[in-house]
Amino acid sequence: MIILHGKECEHLKPPDGDFRCFLYPQDLTTKAAFSNNGSNHTESETGIMIKWKEHTFYAAFRAAAPNLKQKGTYMTRQEALKHFLEAYVKDKQKEYIEKAEEEYRSRKDELTKDFIESFRRICLNIKEMQSAGQKEKIGYINYSMRRTYLLERKHEHVVEAFDKDWYFDTYPCRGTYDSGWAFKYLDALEDELEQLGKKYMGKIVKPDIERIKLEAAAAFNQWIVVLVKQAMADAIRLKDFDEIAREPDLEVRVGEHKGISEVVYKGDSVQEGSLFL
Repeated sequence: MIILHGKECEHLKPPDGDFRCFLYPQDLTTKAAFSNNGSNHTESETGIMIKWKEHTFYAAFRAAAPNLKQKGTYMTRQEALKHFLEAYVKDKQKEYIEKAEEEYRSRKDELTKDFIESFRRICLNIKEMQSAGQKEKIGYINYSMRRTYLLERKHEHVVEAFDKDWYFDTYPCRGTYDSGWAFKYLDALEDELEQLGKKYMGKIVKPDIERIKLEAAAAFNQWIVVLVKQAMADAIRLKDFDEIAREPDLEVRVGEHKGISEVVYKGDSVQEGSLFL
């Protein structure tokens, strides 16, 4: 890809074969140069992608826009990715995170009930294991997103109850929580970025999109945190929670599996929240 900017005059050599370039917004006035000359151009909010093969198209381009100058060599993957992040990713992430927020606010009561039901189920599983002598007092209950699940578009938080040894507990009690209400927007973000990435003619590849998706996941997960904080005041009033054997400083956490998590409940009080490893 060749980046062309306006306002600086210099002759361009005719291209050989399939020639492509990307015009930034300041050069959009040259659009008319291509509409009547058989070139293939695609418009976007950031510019025009132009592709042509015949030198006659190039001649029309130079005649219509004599003040264009080639500013560099072929755009590298790093340059394309930088432009992609700045032109699209930041705004699109914000857009879809706001959609998750809107979903939470419009369905807060329903989502709170769903979470409390998932909490009740893990408490029932704990009681069953404790009754069978398979589980000591509970010290931690974790709601964890998993990166492999996100890449597979599996919208579940793994719910695990541990004794005081936390991750060293050999036999944790496990369940799941359906977090699709938030993470469906992460998938929608991925889909749109994949389409936008096609504008860069192979410079933006699937691993780039997946990395961006995983980096954005924590922001979507924060709405799970907000929900759990909202719901815990009612969840801890459940009879099933009261009946489990637990450590006096039991913690409920929400975060990434064996990564950063936030304490949302500790020792009979709902927490304002802080991050822990």
